Amino acid sequence: MANVVARHRDRNYRPQVVNDLQYKDMVIPAGSYICASPSATHRLPGVWKNPDQFDPERFTQDTDMHKFAFIPFGAGRHKCIGENFAYLQVKSIVAALNRRFEFELIGQPPKGDYTSMVALPTHYKVRYRRRPAATA
Repeated sequence: MANVVARHRDRNYRPQVVNDLQYKDMVIPAGSYICASPSATHRLPGVWKNPDQFDPERFTQDTDMHKFAFIPFGAGRHKCIGENFAYLQVKSIVAALNRRFEFELIGQPPKGDYTSMVALPTHYKVRYRRRPAATA
C-alpha cells in the first residue's frame, strides 16, 4: 500500500510557487508552476555558443558549463538511470546502419520547432543506398 500512496503523491507533485518570488526584474506570482524544459534550456544563447547550430564538437572539449545546462535525461537525484544504456543503443544502431548503408541528405533540413516541452521529430528527406557487400 505504501508503494501505491507514494506513486499517487509523485503523480500529483507540482513544483508550485508558494509565495510571490522576485527573480531579477520579474515577479513569479504565488500559485505559478515551475518546470524545466530541456528543449528550451539547450537553446539558451547565454549558456550555449551558437545554440541552434549543429556542433557535436562542443561536447569533446572541456568546458566550464554548468552541470545542469545539458539535461536530456534530467539531472540530480531524478536523473534517468538509463542514460548510458540509451547512448549505447544509439551508437549501436547508427554503427549498424552506417555499416550497411550510405546516407545523403536531400535539400536543407527543416527548422526545428522548439516551442513545446518536447521537441517532436521533423521530416528530413534522406536518400540511402545499400553498401556493396565486403569481400574477404
